[in-house]
Amino acid sequence: MNQEQKNEIIRLRQQGFGYKKISIHLSVSVDAVKYYCKKQGLTGVRAAPHNMSINACRECHQPLEQKEKRKFQAFCSPICRLNWWRKNRSKGNLKRGKPIICPCCEKTVKVSEKSIRKYCSHECYIKERFGGKTDERS
Repeated sequence: MNQEQKNEIIRLRQQGFGYKKISIHLSVSVDAVKYYCKKQGLTGVRAAPHNMSINACRECHQPLEQKEKRKFQAFCSPICRLNWWRKNRSKGNLKRGKPIICPCCEKTVKVSEKSIRKYCSHECYIKERFGGKTDERS
């Protein structure tokens, strides 16, 4: 490792980059980067994560306060989280899956291969189980 690479490691580490990203950027092994950082006392230096620029709830857009050394918050409450996922189910990881037809509203929904789900939503399950079929399609 030459002096230019060492200077680059120091600069990137102080900007908050991890060992793996630095090693890929400089084309050196992760262990070499770790060793050099440990030797230079750069093991605890971290900046704010780069990809966490969202500081508002994904659903209601209310400002969020991110706490240090905590998991990134995307939602202000469990209600907002549930509402967002109901609206954005297609953004889940269902690249592979099987389509099912809801017996209540006859919507086609994609579910995971191992799922034994019959209904598109809890509301349809309740209607079918306790209220019978309805002509209203939601």
